Amino acid sequence: MKIREIVQTALITATIIILGMIPPLPLGFIPVPIVMQNLGIMLAAVILGPKKGTLAIFGFLLLALIGFPVLSGGQAGPAFFAGPTGGYLLGWLLTPLMIGYGLSRPFINRRWS
Repeated sequence: MKIREIVQTALITATIIILGMIPPLPLGFIPVPIVMQNLGIMLAAVILGPKKGTLAIFGFLLLALIGFPVLSGGQAGPAFFAGPTGGYLLGWLLTPLMIGYGLSRPFINRRWS
């Protein structure tokens, strides 16, 4: 990786962390709140592409696993990967790959008859 790519990846990771400072919107009927970090995950996929976007999100999740308070609400630690949010956090790793695949597909103009 070039220095420019490393800096872009680090900046997207920092953006995801900053979006985590916005308070979550809890819903009463599901245990996982709505957070703005989802926007950062999608931005990572669109701006960096599938490979580098996944690396940025992996770095972010590694920081959260180690214990840095980077998740929404200043939370972190391995307990959040085992709780109800664990599936969402691991699903964030697949998001850049799926968005990258969707963006690589050519748009086909079909007529509806």
